[in-house]
Order: sequence, then structure tokens, then C-alpha cells
Amino acid sequence: MKYSDKKIKFDLKSFSFSVPEKKISKSLKISNEFSKLTPSDKARLLFNTSGLIAKYSKEIAFFNTEDSLKPYKVSLEETEQVYQSAIYYAGWADKLNFVVNFRGGDDLRQFLGEDGNPLGIVAVKLSDLFPAFSFVKNVFPALACGNTVAIIESKKNISTLLFKKLLEESGLPVNAILFPEQKKLSSAIKSFKNETLINQLSFLDDYPVNDAVFQCVKKIISPEYNTKQSINVFIQEGHKKLFVKKLETALSKLIYGNPFGENTDICSGSFKKEREEFNRAIRTAKKENAGLVEPVKNQSAIFSECNFAMESGFANIDSPLVKVFSYRTPVELIEKVNINKQNSFNRVFSFNYPAAIRIAEKFYTSTVRIGNI
Repeated sequence: MKYSDKKIKFDLKSFSFSVPEKKISKSLKISNEFSKLTPSDKARLLFNTSGLIAKYSKEIAFFNTEDSLKPYKVSLEETEQVYQSAIYYAGWADKLNFVVNFRGGDDLRQFLGEDGNPLGIVAVKLSDLFPAFSFVKNVFPALACGNTVAIIESKKNISTLLFKKLLEESGLPVNAILFPEQKKLSSAIKSFKNETLINQLSFLDDYPVNDAVFQCVKKIISPEYNTKQSINVFIQEGHKKLFVKKLETALSKLIYGNPFGENTDICSGSFKKEREEFNRAIRTAKKENAGLVEPVKNQSAIFSECNFAMESGFANIDSPLVKVFSYRTPVELIEKVNINKQNSFNRVFSFNYPAAIRIAEKFYTSTVRIGNI
């Protein structure tokens, strides 16, 4: 057997403390005890929780995989990012005066009023694809600013409950995190939701095709936070045919299987909603002659002849699906990338940094990164 079939397995008994069942809060009329803690006490609490995240990183990765159905080895990488983010917000918890006076740290600033005081109770929406990372990126800054947090989930997951327990083990008051029914939320409570972005990769004509394929596979296996697993690729017209052929080969060599398999690259199982979206995209691609290539039948797909007049060109789902758009000139590249306007996360890959910067400056997007790795 070339690859191990060994499965990873943890349960809630793996922890030195009990994790109680989640209870829905019937009312949000409570006093915000957490805001009364000193800044140094808030920082100490979050630092202590960061230590527990490091201690239980494998267990957290397991439940992150159970909730999101992403491969366990991907969840391990994500848990390391979770730890780094937790440390970051803990470091800011006793420095909020700097955030207020100098208007820095927008991810924290949004959870403070104009007077620099906590907002009180805030509601945050968590991502199903990134349950652990989403918790730390949303709940930790809200807590660092002294707020009580109402967590809104589209589905129940163990990761959220586990992080709540880790915080309570570090000294968080038991009523500082709530799980209200969404219909019970008061309109006066400010809600925060990080919009999911379309992941778009633009390769300039000096960037090697083999490297472009590697970047695509990397983003499919381990999507960046707040992006879907599916991606849009923009590649120079003369390179497209070779790129699609090499990408097909690369995707066919990945290991598709159980999310808890030691070597799984892409999970063959998925949530019912995502599977239905994937199959609908395949049917649409066939109908529209979108150049459908399936490296692994019913598991991954490439649309090699995409244009934005097609319905399939806008597919944005949590499945290993690549939409390939070709361009002839930098002007045409900019026009095609900008069709998605603010709802995109863009990377420009090139060894010609001045050219990449000139192009990236003209993208209508919330985030642009330029790099060759």
C-alpha cells in the first residue's frame, strides 16, 4: 500500500476538562462583566487561551476537520495560524488606547465606540469552512475590546463550543459568550460578518506555467481565509492550453479520500449543499460548452473555456473547481478581473514587480497581494 489508511481520532474526553453541551441563550439582557476586567487581565486571559490552543492543537485540528470536512493535515496548518492570530489579539488587549488615539488596527477598532469603550454586546457570524480560524478572527478581537459576544452559526459545530471552553478555562466569565437564536437578536445589537470572497489568481506572461499550476493546487488544497475552495485563474492566452493540461495532471495525482486519512489532500465527502452546487456547476458547464475537464470524476473539475457571459463562469462553491479565463493584454486582464469588483481576493504572480504593481493598482478589489511564491 503506497499511502497509509491510518485515521486520526480524538473525542471530547481527550481534554483535561469537560466540554458541556451548548445552550441557546433565551435573552440578551445581561450585564457585561467582561468589560469590567482591566486591560492587563483581558490580555492575560487571551494569552492563557493561546497557550491552551498550542497545547491542544491536534485535538482542535480534529474537530475543525469534523466541522468543516477539510483534510486533517490542512486543519493542522490552519490551527497554527489560529494560534498566531490568538497571540496577536492578546497582545493588543492592553494597548487599546493606541488603537483609539491613532486609529490603528481596524479589526479591533470596529469593536470599540468613538469614546474608546466597548460596544457592549456584539453579534458575529462564523464561517462553516473555517470554524476555528473564524472564531479567533472574530471573537478574540471583540473580547480584547471588552465586549460580550453573541455567536451566530449557520450550523452547530464543536469547534465553537471548544474555544468557548478554552476561554472559560483561562478565566473568561461564563456569560461573556452567548449562543442566541438568530431571530431573538435585537436590531440594536451591532452585527459583524466577514464576507466570503472569490479567490482569483492572475499570472503575468513571465510567470512559469509549472509554478502557476503549483499555486493553483496550493490554493485548492488550503484556501485562504474568507475564500472558497473554487478559484478563478487568469492566464495569458498563449499559456492556457499547456496550463490546463498540467493542472489536470496535478489534480489527478492528489489523494482524494476520508478527511481524517493521514495523507488525504482533498476530501471525497462533502456537505450535501456543496455537492449539489458542484454537480449543478458540472451540468451547467456541459450545457454551455465551458471546456469541462474532470481530473477525478465527480471530485474535481476545470472549466477551461470560461467567459463571464456564462452562468458557470461565476460558480463560487466550496469544491475543487477551477475556472480558467485567458487574456491577451494587461488591459484585458484588468477588465476581466474587475468584473467581480469588491467581492474578490486577488493575487498577481510575476517576477516583474513594477508591471505587477501597475496592474494591481487598477483592480477594483478589497485585497490584492503580489508575489512569486
